[in-house]
Amino acid sequence: MSGSAISSTTGSYSQTVSNDPLVYELVDFTNTVSHMKISLGTTNETYFTSSQFKQVIGLANNGAGAESIGVGPSGKEPNVGDAWTLGYTADSTGNYKIYQWKNSAWVQRAGGATHIAVSPQGYPWVITKLGAIYYWNGSAFVLAPGNACASWISVGSNAFGSTYGDPWILGCHEGTNGYNIYQLQGSTFVQQPSQAIRIAVGPLGPWIINKAGSVYYWDGSGYAEAPGSPCATDIAVAPLFSVFPFGDAWITGCHFQGTGYNIYQLNMNGVWEQVPGEANQISLSPDSGVPWVVNSQGHIYE
Repeated sequence: MSGSAISSTTGSYSQTVSNDPLVYELVDFTNTVSHMKISLGTTNETYFTSSQFKQVIGLANNGAGAESIGVGPSGKEPNVGDAWTLGYTADSTGNYKIYQWKNSAWVQRAGGATHIAVSPQGYPWVITKLGAIYYWNGSAFVLAPGNACASWISVGSNAFGSTYGDPWILGCHEGTNGYNIYQLQGSTFVQQPSQAIRIAVGPLGPWIINKAGSVYYWDGSGYAEAPGSPCATDIAVAPLFSVFPFGDAWITGCHFQGTGYNIYQLNMNGVWEQVPGEANQISLSPDSGVPWVVNSQGHIYE
């Protein structure tokens, strides 16, 4: 893309795509994630407003905002994914209401939770204030097997005979580098190597963030540190749109910016590139790779 534009500040045609410091090159996801509004002015004038994220209307919990978000494959909401979220205000048990994005509105589902994640097959899993784990069987949330206590969860593709996804959890007891990691194998949560404060399941295994904010990915035999990664507080990984075989990774940084942390994507060149926007938590749709984020005010963007 090339061209020039008149600056409302200088009153001259001084800004071009190549020299404007406010122009971001959106190297990935420009078909589905970048949003451009176009309006007409007087003769020969066209106005463009572009952003990387678009705020989702009709916030959950009667407009109060969202605490956590997870995204499944696209269904009735084409290209952007099937989003599930928790409300922004906890009830007397410490849990938040559960909502699903349906037909451009948030629809409340039965139950409450403190964290939510969605499998690539579209089944959400939740954790309650007491650390109990539930999964959606298509009509209701039912208690997961294994009698484990979890503080965080991520869900990959079906494994070990499961038809609702491959859940990986962080336990409830904090260690030196974070919480112990477990994978549901059949009816038992089996402890896995390392410790973490965040986990996201990629196409070939989990990615984790430890207590120091370092990012690691499972390379088939052990955890390898992600090269050049900024300090991270949250992570999401999708299988598509990446030359890196272990997944398309997005993270939030460690420096709070007012409404959240800086957002970074591991781009096609293997470089962590900052993406416009701020967030506390991030989730990716597994089929189209569209990111959804929640900021510190509970506002939801995709």
